[in-house]
Amino acid sequence: FNAWRGAAPLRPHEIEAWVRVFRDRAAWCRSRGIAYVAALAPNKMEVYPEGVPPPHAQVGPSRYEQITAALAAEPPGWFLDLGAELRDEKRHDTADDFVYSRRGTHWTARAALRGAAAMLALARAAGAPVELPKRADFEFVPMAFDDDGWSGQLHLPGLAKEVQPVLGRNLTRPWRPTERLDGVPKRVETLTGAAELPRMWVVHDSFGAALRPMLAPYFARIVFDWKHMGEFDPAAMDELAPHAVIDIHTERQIFRPAPALTASRDEAERAGRFERAGAPVWSLADSADRATPDEGMS
Repeated sequence: FNAWRGAAPLRPHEIEAWVRVFRDRAAWCRSRGIAYVAALAPNKMEVYPEGVPPPHAQVGPSRYEQITAALAAEPPGWFLDLGAELRDEKRHDTADDFVYSRRGTHWTARAALRGAAAMLALARAAGAPVELPKRADFEFVPMAFDDDGWSGQLHLPGLAKEVQPVLGRNLTRPWRPTERLDGVPKRVETLTGAAELPRMWVVHDSFGAALRPMLAPYFARIVFDWKHMGEFDPAAMDELAPHAVIDIHTERQIFRPAPALTASRDEAERAGRFERAGAPVWSLADSADRATPDEGMS
């Protein structure tokens, strides 16, 4: 909870590292005529702070709030704060229909649909020829499940399963997945057979799995890339030649180092210098704020 409480904030250079990644990806897509949307989805406590026990009350901005504030200062048109969307969607909660799983950490089908529509609306505003998914395009049915709850994880089989409306089927056009890698659906391609529809690449983590049935019917082809956990795959993306790229990250990913840059000339030059180097010239301790030479190095 410390990151949410503001007790373990990001340092300025860590915030800048994440912002540089999104800027870099936006520039890479722009240079290819691709509509780019970077979206940040919050942890559950950002939307339901009233459920957090009093000892864990906030004492400062969360890491999510730090990153969204920094990205809000960027030129408009490519960043989406999904927290704002989900807090608004929360107004439609009922006794058995919430934005997040009641006993889990992931968003529900209703929240995923709200997020999908918001991300595609931003992509369309940036020039991508995309349709926007609507609730009327899908059939929702109540279902008992425990894949995101605690009864199974805590070995409490007597605890009743959670019931939430889930996506039963789409009422638009059929689609099919074509590929699953690594034993789990880490990278999935979906096809509709409608060649006139646009193509899209989606970078995501576990939150993105719920987006697949929400987005697939509206595109000729989508690659949902969970394989690289937030990383870009420029060669594969160039091969797809997407009309839009959705780059969705969840708050928990901010605990990881920022991904590598994609389009930066400086990064390419540094990689070349490293390849040409005959011996290491410096090292960085995990606890250091700046590079310092080890004994015997220069």
